[in-house]
Amino acid sequence: MANEFSILSYNLHGFGSGLGMLPDLCKLHTVVAVQEHWLSDDGLMKLNDIVINCRSYAVSAMTDTLSAGYLTGRPYGGVGIIWHKNLGNRVSLLGSDSTKRCIAIKIKISDSLEVVIVNVYLP
Repeated sequence: MANEFSILSYNLHGFGSGLGMLPDLCKLHTVVAVQEHWLSDDGLMKLNDIVINCRSYAVSAMTDTLSAGYLTGRPYGGVGIIWHKNLGNRVSLLGSDSTKRCIAIKIKISDSLEVVIVNVYLP
């Protein structure tokens, strides 16, 4: 891993609106925390497709109600964390809260240093 480790927080204001800058931001920073991606559960994999050498963990603010045949929840919100694949198995998913406005990961930087990154969306 390179000596530099940088983290950026970016409010997308919708996946389509923020997508233009996101690939460049992911290339420049080790970890990018995004808010308001506005993706449903089925669309979360789009965050993995931003940059070939990145992975992501995200939650949607919308709930898929299959029995009713429609999505429920606000059409905005959602949080995600995107990181470089070269971090490999040093990234651990810590989970999300029940409101799906907060997620966290842990990254082992070295044998003596671990960093917890918490991404929170507070409308």
